[in-house]
Amino acid sequence: MFVCGILVLGLIVFAIIMGLRTLARPEAPPGGWVIAPPMFFVYGAALYTPAIVMPLIMRKVKRRWDDQDRGDGFVIKPKPLGLVQRVAGVLIVILVVAVVVFGWSLGVLGYSVVSDAGVRDFRVVTYQTVPFGDIAEIWYLPAGMEVPGDDKKGPFMQITLVSGRTIGWSGEQFESAEEMLGCGRFIAQKSGKSQRLFPTARPLGTR
Repeated sequence: MFVCGILVLGLIVFAIIMGLRTLARPEAPPGGWVIAPPMFFVYGAALYTPAIVMPLIMRKVKRRWDDQDRGDGFVIKPKPLGLVQRVAGVLIVILVVAVVVFGWSLGVLGYSVVSDAGVRDFRVVTYQTVPFGDIAEIWYLPAGMEVPGDDKKGPFMQITLVSGRTIGWSGEQFESAEEMLGCGRFIAQKSGKSQRLFPTARPLGTR
């Protein structure tokens, strides 16, 4: 029952998040692109949220079961939790809540927008502008290829800033792989840099 409840709640939360993402999607600027947040944020929120809600629901169900057991003359007296167990439980709850809250605010509904103004990162908590002049390199990885040892699989695009920081987008964040390449060409044109294939790229499954 507990596992089924988590699965049902997870599906409900997933549907809610996808609906909110659709409503939160900004309009693409003229000649620009709107890039969706990574899906792993959605999967994480869909998993963590039921982990918080279900124990609260099961707590009420457990009380009902305990009342039925008392009516049948069957009473269980569990050993009370010690201080360390209580503190550990509170810390775990705080950690899970923090992951859900910050996961939602930072990644689930945040869209990146690429336009003439630069690479603009729209998020609920942080707002950041990356001028095209700060872009040092533009890398791309077509579908069916990977970068060994780096967990990158195509389609994938990455820009490297002069500071050394990198910003990467996977193909699932675009409407299509062609749109991703088009966005890369747009950034290349505006920054004056060439869009290059990852030097260590190779076909998937190649050793």
